[in-house]
Amino acid sequence: MASSSSSSSKALCATCVNKGVGIFKCEGCAQVFCRKHVIEHRDILSHQLDEIVLEYDILQQTIGEYKDKQNHGHPLIKQIDKWERDSIEKIQKTADEARQQVNDLTNSQKGKLKRNKLFLVINIHIIKKRRQRSCMILLNNYERLVKTMIMLKQIFEHGQLS
Repeated sequence: MASSSSSSSKALCATCVNKGVGIFKCEGCAQVFCRKHVIEHRDILSHQLDEIVLEYDILQQTIGEYKDKQNHGHPLIKQIDKWERDSIEKIQKTADEARQQVNDLTNSQKGKLKRNKLFLVINIHIIKKRRQRSCMILLNNYERLVKTMIMLKQIFEHGQLS
């Protein structure tokens, strides 16, 4: 902003006019100022710059508010918002249905497991009471029990019951 002026040219201060010798020349406005008035001139320029920055900030805020208002009111934005809400609802509904299916399947497998376990317990109990009978009855019951046990293991292993 300022540069020293040669004292040989004896330029006068633009503010004092005929009273003070200018010692600094403002490169922006090309005026010469004395030591006292160069500070005042710098303060005036600083204040003007602050006003411009403030006006710029207000303009930026106004433009931002206008864009926000335009975007939120735009039919495509409203359509996208609706699509988002609908999609979330569909996903939540599908997830709920999937959870219910898993619960139903698990409960079904638990029911099969309980029935087969009961069948196995009853048959073991019957076999214990009939041990005295022939080996043929024992062998037939044994084979049925083994098949039931294998089936129970498969239900349990494949179903991953909790």
